Amino acid sequence: MSGIAGIWNLDGRPVERALLARLSATLAHRGPDGERLWVEREFGLASQQSRVTPESFGEIQPLVSPSGTGVVFDGRLDNRAELLEQLPKESRLSTSSPDCALVLAACEASGEDFPKKLKGDFALAVFDSKQRKLILARDGLGARPLYYCRIKETVLFASEIKALLAHPEMKSQPNDDVLAAYLLFRLGARFQDRRGLTLFADVLTVLPAHLVVITPQGMVSRQYWDFDPARKTRFRSFAEYVEGFRYHFDRAVERRLRSAHPVGIMVSGGLDSSSILCLAETMRKRTPHRVPLLFAFHFTPLDGGPGDEGAYIETIERDYGIQIERIGLAGYRNLIDNCREVTRHAEMPFLDVDWNTYDSLRRAAQARGVRVLIGGQWADQFLWNEGYLVDLFYKGAWGQVISHLRSLPKWQTDGDVTEFWRRFLHDLLLYSLPDGLVPWLRKFRPGLQKYRMDRPWFQEAFRQRARRFDAQRSPIPLGKFRSVHARSLYHYARSRHYSVEMETDNKINAMYGIESAFPFWDRDLIQFLMEIPGEMMTYRGVPKIFLRKGMEGILPPENAKRTWKGDWTQIVNEAMMELYPEVLNHMKTHQRAIARKYLDPTRLMVELQKLRPQIVGADCSVSWRIADLVGLELWLETFFPEVEGKQMLLAGQPADYAAPRSTG
Repeated sequence: MSGIAGIWNLDGRPVERALLARLSATLAHRGPDGERLWVEREFGLASQQSRVTPESFGEIQPLVSPSGTGVVFDGRLDNRAELLEQLPKESRLSTSSPDCALVLAACEASGEDFPKKLKGDFALAVFDSKQRKLILARDGLGARPLYYCRIKETVLFASEIKALLAHPEMKSQPNDDVLAAYLLFRLGARFQDRRGLTLFADVLTVLPAHLVVITPQGMVSRQYWDFDPARKTRFRSFAEYVEGFRYHFDRAVERRLRSAHPVGIMVSGGLDSSSILCLAETMRKRTPHRVPLLFAFHFTPLDGGPGDEGAYIETIERDYGIQIERIGLAGYRNLIDNCREVTRHAEMPFLDVDWNTYDSLRRAAQARGVRVLIGGQWADQFLWNEGYLVDLFYKGAWGQVISHLRSLPKWQTDGDVTEFWRRFLHDLLLYSLPDGLVPWLRKFRPGLQKYRMDRPWFQEAFRQRARRFDAQRSPIPLGKFRSVHARSLYHYARSRHYSVEMETDNKINAMYGIESAFPFWDRDLIQFLMEIPGEMMTYRGVPKIFLRKGMEGILPPENAKRTWKGDWTQIVNEAMMELYPEVLNHMKTHQRAIARKYLDPTRLMVELQKLRPQIVGADCSVSWRIADLVGLELWLETFFPEVEGKQMLLAGQPADYAAPRSTG
């Protein structure tokens, strides 16, 4: 995890070194190993260095070739051996060369198509001074953030938006369409973003698996890689599918353990994170010279409550002879004030009632020298997906569908039995409709009506923005995929909602000099799961059976047989009840969302008072709705403190802003 930034004056004006340093300074938290600037007339690169991998020690960024091509790189390459074989011998690189050197050599050998050759988690920028060309690129799944904008005749890019905002000519406003879609729909779990819009009106993100080529003549964004929907993998037995999964899962974990510093693992005691920790410990004991020191951390809620997973943590400690550090609930004092700082780093509307506890965990990891923090997120999306039931239905295997729908609740005993049937019928309808009908029917769906009822404080015009933005989504043609199962996994991998979550998590961890890593967010693993029959992942109606069977002998049997998830509903709702007086006071004294006409002032406080008795319910929906309101105020207060004349400033693109032309 490093911080990268750059300035290019297209009109030839020299870059002011002090201005480049000003942008770079906002990223200092991403670079515990120092800062370096490179200025070449009208162009400048900045790097806040974090040396994580063994090969990165001694690395110098920005790295500039004799021909005048400069590169800055934030990330980790996973196909170094393959890349070294493809590079020309005159590059004189070795197995000890840093990743950024491989990137530069690949660029000089292959031109702007070089990102196709890279695999891993990365964001990068390459400037070719001879051709006057800037290339920005992100990895296939968007694990590292990268943003850019154009202000008149100046192009800026950076790992975080706050660096762009540090430029004196940058006068950003909220992008009200994206903001409305985020607050009302979370951008839609299956929204496919083709434009790279952000919550900031004049800032774009480099999309996952895309590169942006910028020249004085304009900007073009195009996709350089995608999953192959035509690939198909078939084995003779279920055991071989498990073996195939285990191969890819081992590689996904091993890649994220490549660190010269201790690695932290967040473990809940659930199937996903427990599998990662146990596999990592097994690898460390087998090859201690290749796997760094591991530290494991576990949240400890109230003993005996539905969120108490301590018994499953103890089984791992018993079987592996390790000590997992317990992080107790940190309380809620000064939560809103504490979330001001995290909002500045996350660059999103943010109020997490569990933030103080997450802060304690990250500080504990930081104190132990951890530079990589691994989590078990995304397993629910990629290892447990019900789209395969629609495929079975189309095949006429109706008895198998019914058998699985009866079996699944036995393995998720904390869920609603009828919910499995409801989701199946929803997916069956969704994937049976012609693609052209979906956008039309979306206009009449009851979803927005729901938000009228449970979020009545939003102005009608603001809700209309969310509806229009939501209706712009284009469905992925089913004909592109062999199965509903594959299409469903692709939706998750390409969802703007999840991409935003990845960007936010990266920026929050960067506050502590730590980078995020998620083995289940691995493109080779996801490609394999797309290629196989979906029913193999839920063989005989057992969800996540690949982990339950594939980790035999590694995962404690008690963890492998687990049939419920930790439930933090009670903890979250009790926290909101405790915070409620502070929330009310905050919304009375901070009214930027009202001034911008997002909220209805005549209904806000009345509706908030009505909600108080509903906070302690069966889920956390009321608590999160209230948290979103405070998060919105914190975000506006942090990034847009002035509202001229208290009038709403329309968030269309400014006249001098040039959005890129997309070819992908």
